[in-house]
Amino acid sequence: MARHLAPDLKATVVTHSPSIAVELSNHAHIDVIIIGGKLFKHSVVAMGSGTIDEIARVRADQYFMGVCSLHPRTGITSLDFDEAGIKRAFSRAAADTVVLASPDKLDTTSPFEIVPLAEVSRIVLNRDTAAELIAPYQAQGIEITLA
Repeated sequence: MARHLAPDLKATVVTHSPSIAVELSNHAHIDVIIIGGKLFKHSVVAMGSGTIDEIARVRADQYFMGVCSLHPRTGITSLDFDEAGIKRAFSRAAADTVVLASPDKLDTTSPFEIVPLAEVSRIVLNRDTAAELIAPYQAQGIEITLA
């Protein structure tokens, strides 16, 4: 997503991902704030209680969350307990949570809850996602964007 931001976008991005910070370092009008912690090598993001404390001090307009599992009944879940906590903290710090998912993530569940679907403002999916996969989320009043 970071690669597709408009060149004239003026914003502040808060991230716990060194990869995203580096990607945005050449964007002329975006200020980047990096939240630190212990590096979770699997996802190349900062993790830990200090990370959660820093996130709690942020008031964001939107949080763009990448997910591994999204289900109409069980909500958004993760394969990793600590990663679920970090994503939950970011979601609570934001006015709106926008989920970024590929079709293979839909109608799946993982062991650790991040947030229920009621806390999601919008889901961004691949343009070619089948309508029958999208319908259960639309039925819950969640805005769907195909990109």
